[in-house]
Amino acid sequence: MGGNAHCTLGRNLVTEEMHATVIAYAEDGAWLYDPALLAGGPLAVCPGGALLDPLGTLRLEPGCGKDLVVTVSLPGAPEPRSIYTLVPLPAPPHRFRQAWIASFGKGRRPVLSIARRVEDEIRRYTERPHRLEILTAEGHSYRPLPSAPVEELHALFGIDSSCLRDWFGDAS
Repeated sequence: MGGNAHCTLGRNLVTEEMHATVIAYAEDGAWLYDPALLAGGPLAVCPGGALLDPLGTLRLEPGCGKDLVVTVSLPGAPEPRSIYTLVPLPAPPHRFRQAWIASFGKGRRPVLSIARRVEDEIRRYTERPHRLEILTAEGHSYRPLPSAPVEELHALFGIDSSCLRDWFGDAS
């Protein structure tokens, strides 16, 4: 693409696991691209950098030392929630590799979780309790799904039906 970018590592403040993201450099500054946030665009990499999105506001707040803290403020929520910390510097290749290898030591995740953004709507499915969460600017809604929702997940997320049948052990 002709750009200058690097991977940086952070720490997820909920799970305490390593979190990788990308910082890209352009003429107008450094930009954080993190597909895990399901944001509508990049976030300016500087203390106070913000992305105003119809589904919430992302900010980079000063942390300890050179750390920055990614926070999200959802519509109607009383306070922002801290998601992860990062140091906006390139991750040394050996540290990135160590974190990546360590993530495999955990084996198969106990439950399937899928998330996708479609325009100004985020869809999340969690295998237990088999429910679909829809986040819009108006708020959250929940809908229970059957224990093997192959066709529903195919329609909502575009995941191949055969992969979903294999996951759920569903021969239909």
